[in-house]
Amino acid sequence: MKKIIWYLLISLFVTACATEKNTVDAVRKTPKFKLIPPGTVWLKDNIFIDISEVRNFDILEFLHWNKRSIDSITYKSFLPDTQCWNKYDTKEAYENLYLRHPSFREYPAVGLTYKQAVEYCKWRTDRVNEYLIIKAKKLKKRDYINNYDTIVKLHKEIPDVIRYRLPTEEEWEYAANAGIKSNCGYESLVDKHKRPFMVTKEYRTIYHHDFFYEYTKDVRFGKPNKYGIYNMMGNVSEFVMDSTIVKGLNFDTYIDSNNIKSRFINEAPSVKIGFRCIAEIIK
Repeated sequence: MKKIIWYLLISLFVTACATEKNTVDAVRKTPKFKLIPPGTVWLKDNIFIDISEVRNFDILEFLHWNKRSIDSITYKSFLPDTQCWNKYDTKEAYENLYLRHPSFREYPAVGLTYKQAVEYCKWRTDRVNEYLIIKAKKLKKRDYINNYDTIVKLHKEIPDVIRYRLPTEEEWEYAANAGIKSNCGYESLVDKHKRPFMVTKEYRTIYHHDFFYEYTKDVRFGKPNKYGIYNMMGNVSEFVMDSTIVKGLNFDTYIDSNNIKSRFINEAPSVKIGFRCIAEIIK
């Protein structure tokens, strides 16, 4: 009897999200920019957001670069906590290979602290602006070949064109809502598969043989929302500028009455928490 009640309650909640009238708040007109940060979509004003969560591949690039430019103690402080997987009944691959094995390259980077995510944003800002300077031929070849130092030290007079950072809570919710008059955030998931679906007692999440997953999945798994952004309400929860909370559901979060407005305590490092970046066009 309890199972039936759980099923009915959660099914009603999910169905309400699925059947709610998905009315777009306003016609979205993307302004023309000379420069669009790679891997992002325009959000509003001069702000872009990553299409997907930061991947293991991205963090490996970050680690590779910093291993050659900073001291060993600082480098070790950048390493994700891969032992987080030990808290779960996972296969050995997740515990020992998740970060570095090619099979997991496109999976979300997890096991990170808030500070590590912030450091990645700073590093990404540096690398992207360095590329733009090189492309504009404002940086001589001898300055960057085999030089893993920052462009800040090489060219202090050249200001950043793009700046990466974590999203504010308001920006994150704006991206997750995607112009739809609903705070559920599950519209694209339910719309893609419609029925049949069921809700499990253990996870109280939408279950379907095509998209149910026990742990993390490829960052572009499933269907993007109306803005073209993947997994704002799934895969892993995400850091925002407020270091005390994370936003969005993850593979181990109960649906219940949680939605875009829901806040969760930041318990990083955790395999349930990742992040994506905001890119601001400075000029």
